[in-house]
Amino acid sequence: MAVDLVRKEDGERLKLSNQIWGFILQTAEENGWEPEGTSLLDEETEEEKKDWDTSDYASNEGQSVEEEDAENIANALKIYLDKVDSLNPVEEEAIYKFLAWVSFEDEEDYFPGFEIW
Repeated sequence: MAVDLVRKEDGERLKLSNQIWGFILQTAEENGWEPEGTSLLDEETEEEKKDWDTSDYASNEGQSVEEEDAENIANALKIYLDKVDSLNPVEEEAIYKFLAWVSFEDEEDYFPGFEIW
């Protein structure tokens, strides 16, 4: 199984295995990221679902990760990269791909947020 992360601003996708996505989330949390929570819109009413589990970053329901949360994930991953001596090549590639994808290249400080599908 895999997750498709879809950047809000332009729809650019990043496909990750569930295992790698779990690694990214866990690594970010271990390095200071405090999840703000996800949200999910009801397709019929286009309003936020009241019964949504906001701690859910793992399923691929189309839940939304907001700008600040996306930036905080990226910052925690950068902290991890700064302090680790060697990385598993697969995990290293995944972190760098995520960091390159999560913000716009031309606007280093702009993190549009994303959806998890």
